Amino acid sequence: MSNKKLSRLKDVAIAANVSVAAASRILRGDTKPFRADTIERVLLVADQLNWRRNLLVSGMQTGQTKTVGVLIPPRDSFWINVLSGIHSKLAESDFLPITTWLGDLEHLPYFEDDDEKGIALINRLLDRRVQALIAWPQIACAYRKFFLQIVAKHVPIVVIDLYEDEPLGDSVVTSDEPTSALVAEHLLKLGHRRFGCYSAVRESLSHQWSAVREQSFREAVATTPGTSVQTVLLDESKEDCQNLSDLLAQPNRPTAIFAVTDHLAAKVYQVARQLGLRVPEDLSVVGFSDLDFAPKLSPPLTTIHQQPKKIGETAAELVLKKVDKTEQPVEPFKRFQIDGWLVVRNSTAPPPS
Repeated sequence: MSNKKLSRLKDVAIAANVSVAAASRILRGDTKPFRADTIERVLLVADQLNWRRNLLVSGMQTGQTKTVGVLIPPRDSFWINVLSGIHSKLAESDFLPITTWLGDLEHLPYFEDDDEKGIALINRLLDRRVQALIAWPQIACAYRKFFLQIVAKHVPIVVIDLYEDEPLGDSVVTSDEPTSALVAEHLLKLGHRRFGCYSAVRESLSHQWSAVREQSFREAVATTPGTSVQTVLLDESKEDCQNLSDLLAQPNRPTAIFAVTDHLAAKVYQVARQLGLRVPEDLSVVGFSDLDFAPKLSPPLTTIHQQPKKIGETAAELVLKKVDKTEQPVEPFKRFQIDGWLVVRNSTAPPPS
């Protein structure tokens, strides 16, 4: 007996000589009231008829669609691995992520609170009755008011890489404070005393991780007498990294730069070459994230290795724990930190004499 088309539950019931209600209960695992031979017959017929459970119908009946909306773009290797962790952990529990984002990967927007496209995007997920949301920090901050309405309707939200005093839900971040201190410790042991920090700090709450890394590095350096740290910010309105170029052109320039992302570290390499500075002979450089290009830079980049897949898995575990709850949890939302560690490569060395 074979059929290329997906059969209906009614077809299985007729072929197995049971009622539709009995077939439905057996096929969803509720087998206690039935004889062993009846159960075996229904399962055999379902397999022969190529029957598959209709999760759309089941979701409408139970409110359990087993889907999670994931508002995260595959921006770089960090976020790709975060998505991998989310996908694998949800799949273990027979949940399916629906991944979407605004803009294309080359021109992701800086979200505004009144951007109707963002509201429409989130509503498309809600219309499909996702049971939870996992969000990118930028979109979580941009649509905070709207997300608060969603949380009030008992749709749990987990945000990655977000520091905030009044969170929307649980958050998952890298242990930015101790890992940034590891960078300072490494450079101090090499003998550096004049430091630069190249940061993406903005007023936006969604980039607060950048400020945490910069401040933690600065505090760790300050424990050693005779040290100094100059911070310059990425000016995204300019392509020439003028702020960084001005810093490295100073007569008493820093001998080591901590860039709060590997993307910024790559810009340090570029500016150093333009100024005739060699890495690491004239300038040591440390990044943060250990993106896929970090070991391919020349020289390979010393950086903090994050655990993006574990971050994604943790975010998925958090929403899975919450989807069965019918009421908002009374306990305060928590921030979960995932450890990182320093990977020493060839971009750091003792300062020039």
